[in-house]
Amino acid sequence: MEQQTDEINKIIHIKCTEQEKQKVIAELSSYLYDYQFNFIIVEEPSQE
Repeated sequence: MEQQTDEINKIIHIKCTEQEKQKVIAELSSYLYDYQFNFIIVEEPSQE
């Protein structure tokens, strides 16, 4: 999973799998009102 935050435009870009997306939404729900989320769904988890 990769994440980039655009502080100026209040957008969080997240590159992740569909499963990771659900977890991120649950964990970051407190940020949903302050930031927009841009999810880029990939098939395989990123190898880090």
